Amino acid sequence: MTEEKKKPAAPAKKEVAGGKGKDGPPTEKRKKKARRENPASKEKGDLQMTPMIDVVFQLLIFFMVGCHFKTFEGKLSAFLPKDKGLMNYKIEEQELPIKVLLRWNAPRKQCRVTVGKIFCGYDVEGISKALVKVSQIKKTGVKKAEIEAGGDVRVVWVVQALNMLIKAGLSEINFTGAANPLEGS
Repeated sequence: MTEEKKKPAAPAKKEVAGGKGKDGPPTEKRKKKARRENPASKEKGDLQMTPMIDVVFQLLIFFMVGCHFKTFEGKLSAFLPKDKGLMNYKIEEQELPIKVLLRWNAPRKQCRVTVGKIFCGYDVEGISKALVKVSQIKKTGVKKAEIEAGGDVRVVWVVQALNMLIKAGLSEINFTGAANPLEGS
């Protein structure tokens, strides 16, 4: 007969109510003990900084080597003549036109006449004083004039101002107008 090696029988587990093994369900005390015995559970999962720093330096070196910096962005490669320039250029003065402003004064129901920034008066009196002022300015050599009328000035006063400028001897007369003020604003 063959001799068979008999394995020692494992001790039988005691069945406890609830089917959790020999000692019953795990308690807090057992959980703490298991944590103390397991060295892997001691680590909190801290980030490893050494590989992260290595990657950052590799990226830094990559971009430093691969980047091309611009040189003198606003530099002009032009060879300008040295014998001519602003010193030899004569600037011609542009004459400004005589500006006659006409505005309607609603409370007085009259046209306000101004030459440049100088108030001349209202209606016919203002036009006649403006003629004197324009004649003085024309003596300086100005040949241009501009009539600027507000949107509510009557055409009669624009024509009076035009006649006054022609009487003063001005040859170039332009018209400008301001928009009518919006009602209710």
